[in-house]
Amino acid sequence: MLRRLHPGSDLDARGTYIDTELLSLILQSLQDEDERPTFGRVLFTGAQFTETADFRAVSFADDAVFTDVQFTGPAAFVGAKFTKDVNFDGAQFSEYALFYGVQFAGEAKFSNVQFDDGVWFGSPMFSGGAQFMRSAEFDRAHFAKLAMFATTRFAGSAGFTRSQFAENAFFHDAQFAGEAWFIRAEFAPEMPRSNVPSSTMRTSAVPGFKRTPTS
Repeated sequence: MLRRLHPGSDLDARGTYIDTELLSLILQSLQDEDERPTFGRVLFTGAQFTETADFRAVSFADDAVFTDVQFTGPAAFVGAKFTKDVNFDGAQFSEYALFYGVQFAGEAKFSNVQFDDGVWFGSPMFSGGAQFMRSAEFDRAHFAKLAMFATTRFAGSAGFTRSQFAENAFFHDAQFAGEAWFIRAEFAPEMPRSNVPSSTMRTSAVPGFKRTPTS
C-alpha cells in the first residue's frame, strides 16, 4: 500500500488498525515538495487509531471520511486543511482532540460524535480558531468534558441540535455569519450562564457570539 502512495493519492483504509508508526509512514509517503502531506479522497470509515493520531498541517484535497472511527489516543488536526467535505459522523475520541487552526472549506459533519475528553476548535490562548466556510453539523454530539469553541468562525449555518455538553462549553468571540441551531441542546447545570448559547435560533441573540456582516 505505501509504495503506491504519492502526494494527492486516494486512500482506502476502512476498518484498518493504525498505530503511530503506520500513520507516520503514510504521511511521509504523501509529502509534497513543501513536506506537507496531501491526501486525495480518503476513507477511514470504521478505522481505529490505536495511539496518537497526528494530522497536524495535513491537507485533504478531496472528500475525507472519518465516520465511525475510534481514536483511542489523542487526536491532533491543528492547522489541517479540508478542501472539500469532511465527515466525522459517529466517531469516538477517547482522549483530547485538537482542531484549532483547521480550515473546513466544504461541509463539516460531526453528528453523533462522542468526545470523551476535552476538544478544542478554538481558544484565546492559541492563534486562530477553526474556520468553517460552509455548514457545520454537530447534531446529537456528546461532549463529556471541555468543549472549546471560542474564536471559532462559522461562515455558514451551524447545528448543535440535541447536543449534550456535560461540563464547560465556551463560545466566547465565536463568529457566526449564518444561523446557529441549539434546539434541545443540553448544558451542564453548573455552567456559567454567560457561556451558554441563547435558546433562540438566531445568533444575534446569543451571548458572546459575534455576527459577521454578510455582503
